[in-house]
Amino acid sequence: MPGLPGRSAFGGFVRETGGNVLILFALCLPLVILAVGAAVDFGRGADAQVKIQSALDAAALAGAKAISQGETDKDEVEKIAKATFDANLADNIRVFDETPTLTVDIDSDAGTLKVSSKSKVDHVFSVLGTDKSSVVGATSTAAFNSLNIELAMMLDVTGSMGGQKIADLKSAASSVVDMLMGSGSGWSSNVRISLVPYSAAVNAGAYAKKASNGKSDQCVVERVGTDKATDVGPDTAPVDFVSYAACPNSKVLPLSGNASQLKTRINKLSVDGCTAGHIGVAWSYYTLSPHWASVFPAPSQPGPYKDPDKLKVALLMTDGLFNTYYHGANQGACKDGTPAADESAKLALDLCKSMRDDGIVIYSVAYQAPSDAQTMLKACATDDEHYFETDTGSELIAAFQEVADNIRDLRLTR
Repeated sequence: MPGLPGRSAFGGFVRETGGNVLILFALCLPLVILAVGAAVDFGRGADAQVKIQSALDAAALAGAKAISQGETDKDEVEKIAKATFDANLADNIRVFDETPTLTVDIDSDAGTLKVSSKSKVDHVFSVLGTDKSSVVGATSTAAFNSLNIELAMMLDVTGSMGGQKIADLKSAASSVVDMLMGSGSGWSSNVRISLVPYSAAVNAGAYAKKASNGKSDQCVVERVGTDKATDVGPDTAPVDFVSYAACPNSKVLPLSGNASQLKTRINKLSVDGCTAGHIGVAWSYYTLSPHWASVFPAPSQPGPYKDPDKLKVALLMTDGLFNTYYHGANQGACKDGTPAADESAKLALDLCKSMRDDGIVIYSVAYQAPSDAQTMLKACATDDEHYFETDTGSELIAAFQEVADNIRDLRLTR
C-alpha cells in the first residue's frame, strides 16, 4: 500500500496554491479598485444629489410661502428662494465641482412654484475612457396658497385723533399694506384693501350718489328702516344724507390692489369732527359686500361671500365712544353718554353681527379708548382673540401688524 505523501509534497502543493492565489489577486486587483472607486464615486454623487434635493425643497417652500404671504414681486421671490437654497448648501458646497445654479418658475394659474438646479461632482477614481465628473440635478415644486384677501380698514379720523395719534395710525395702516402686499409699490392680484375713514359721517366721494339714490354727492350717514343693519344694495335701501352732517375730508377708497395708491391715501388722512362709528362700520361692510358691487368700479367690486378661495376681513378701530347719530328721537352729535351714543353703538353691534354671519372675520382695535368703547369693540370682534387694546402708538402699530400677520396665517391654513 503506497505510503502517505511526505511533508515536501504538501509543501509543494501549498507553494503552488499560494502562487495561484497571488496570480488571481493580481488579475482581480484592477477590478476591485475599479469597483471600490465606482462605489465611492456613486456614493459621492448620491450624497450630492440628496443635498441638492434638500436645498431645493427648502427653497421651493420659502418662495411659495413668500407668495402666500403677499409678495408679488417675482424678483423678490427669486431672491428669497435663492437665499434659502444657498444657506442650505453652505456647509456642503465643497461636494460640488461647480457652484449649483438655481432656476425659479412661478405658475400663477396652477398656484405652484418650481425650482431646479444642477451641478457637477468630480470622480475620485476616474479611469481611462470614463467621465471625470458626473452631473447631478433635481427639481422641487411647492404649491402656494392663492387665497384672495379682501380687507376693509375702518380708520378713526375724528378730532381726538390729532397730532401724534394720527401719525401713529398712518404708520400702523401702512404697515398692514406692506405686510400683505409686499414692501414695493406694485399691484397685487390677490390682496385688495379698502379704506374707510370716518368721523361725524363718511365721505363716500364719487360713490355717494349711487349709494344715496342721488341725495348726496359726497357725505353720507346711516340708513333707516328694517335694512339699516344689513348689506342689502342701495337700490333696495339707499343710505341717507343730512345737511348738517360734518363730512371728513378723507374719502372712502373701495377695494384696491394698488399698494402705492393705498399708502398715498393713508398718508393724506386728516382729522376733524365727532364719532359716528356705526357709519364707518357700515361702509366697511359695504366695501366687502357683493350686494354693493354695482356701486364700485370693476377692479374694486367685492367677490361673493363664503367663497373657499376668498378671505374677507374687517379691521375696525376707534379712540373714543361712538357718539353721533342722525335719525329718530335719539339723534344727536358729539353726545357721549346719551341715547344718541347708545343708538350709534347698538347699530354698530348689529352691523358687526350681520358681518360675522356673512363670514367676514372682524378684528377690532381700541386706541386709548374709554371702557364703554372697549366693551363695544370687543363685542364686535369675531372673538376675544381678535380684539386689541392699545395705549401707545407703538402698541397700536404692533396690533395692526399682528392683525396682518394673523391674516397671512389664515391665508396659509385655510
